This record gives sequence, structure tokens and C-alpha cells, in this order.
Amino acid sequence: MATMEGLKPVSKSRWLHGLGNMLRKENYSWWGTRKWWVNILIWTAMINGFIALILWAIPLSEPEEIIPLPEALQLFVTLFGAFATIGVIVIAQGAIVREKQTGTAEWVMSSPVSHGAFILAKLIANALAILVIIVLLQGLLFYAQISLREGALLPFAPFAAATALVTLSLAFFLTLTLMLGTIFSSRGPVIGIAIAVFIGQDIAAQLLAKPIPWLPNVVPQRLLEFAQLAINEQPIPSNSSLIVASSLSVLFVLVAIWRFGREEF
Repeated sequence: MATMEGLKPVSKSRWLHGLGNMLRKENYSWWGTRKWWVNILIWTAMINGFIALILWAIPLSEPEEIIPLPEALQLFVTLFGAFATIGVIVIAQGAIVREKQTGTAEWVMSSPVSHGAFILAKLIANALAILVIIVLLQGLLFYAQISLREGALLPFAPFAAATALVTLSLAFFLTLTLMLGTIFSSRGPVIGIAIAVFIGQDIAAQLLAKPIPWLPNVVPQRLLEFAQLAINEQPIPSNSSLIVASSLSVLFVLVAIWRFGREEF
């Protein structure tokens, strides 16, 4: 009854009908339960805990193993990009599949909620949680760690630029995984294809470099490499992958809405 009382009639366009109520439900699943602080502990241990081991613990016993600042910054972006990408895929792989398997999606669609509102609520709520817990919090913790080790606050703009590039890369995989969730009815293909894209896109681009010489420069994988350059205040050679990743992310959302609309509930 408490849940039903929290639902309020809203006036929206047909395409976004029910978005407000769906968004409140999805945000509650993150911030109204213990899920948010459990994820904070997990991601802090995985990313900044590992970085702390390299920056502080190892040099205590082996002073010659102190990592120079440029290498430490690149190491963070590499670990951050890899861990966060896998994390986003794991978080998103069940967002829609779980609803279809349990029958929740059918129940929700029987109420006045549009397919677009259903998908966008999933996207916005998960994107917000990922941005706050994984991107901003872990980025700020690392910035504090590395500044403390260097004995002074480092320039913040390079960190912001690198974080923006990693965020765009994560948006690509979040939207891709959500789209796959509307196509398949089990988690295996969703997580398998998403991880295959993460691992294999650069390999495929290199294999196709001869017939398609521009391909390696536009794959979204370049974003993480550009983030390594940005955090060390080096110029980014091209913005092609930024445009491609942004365009594909929008396309994935549109396909997800279209495909989910074809489900028979």
C-alpha cells in the first residue's frame, strides 16, 4: 500500500507517460536500500584500495618501487576504465532481463507506463548511480590520494577531462547492455556480447585496418587511451571516437525503446 500511495498521477506526453513514477521506483532501488553503500564499499575497495596498495603499501617495503607521477596517473585510468566498464556491464545486464524473467515488465506495462518511459527510467537511474558511485567518488578519492602523495594539489582540469572521457565510454557500454537486454531474454548473451565488444573491438579494428584504415581511430575503445593522454595534459589526436561513441549511445537507446515496444505483454 505504501508503494501504491507513492504513485502520483502526472501529466506527460504519451511517449514519456509514467516516466516520473518509474524513475522514482528505479531511484529507490538504488538509494532507498543498502545497495548504494554496499556498492560504494565494493568499488572503493576494488579501485582506490588497489591504487592505495600500489601508491602506499608497496613503497613502504620496497622504496625503489615508487611509481612516477605520469605512470601512476596512467595506471589509474587503465584500472579505472577496465574495472568500471566491467562493472557497468554487470550492473546493467540484468536491469531489463530480470524484469522480463520475473514478469515485472509485463505487470508494469499493464499500467499506464510507456515503453519509452520504462527504458529511460532504467537508463537514467543506473546512469546516475554509476556516475556518483563509480565515476565521481572514485575519481575524487584517487585525486586526493595522488595529491597527498605528491604533497600538493595537482591541476584539476586534466582529471576532469579524463573523467569525462571515461564517462562517455561507460555511457556507451551502459546503453549497449541495456539495448541487448531488450533483445535477449537471458543474461548470458547480454553480458557475453557486451564483454566481447569491450575486449574485441580494438582487435577487430586492427584486423580491419587495412581495408578500413580509419576504423581504429573511431572505435570507442580509443576513449580510454585519450583519457590517459588527457590526465597527463597531453593533446588528444582526434575527436572521432567521441562523436562515434555519443552517436552510438543515442542509437542504442532508440533501438532499445523500439525493440522493447515490440514485446508482447
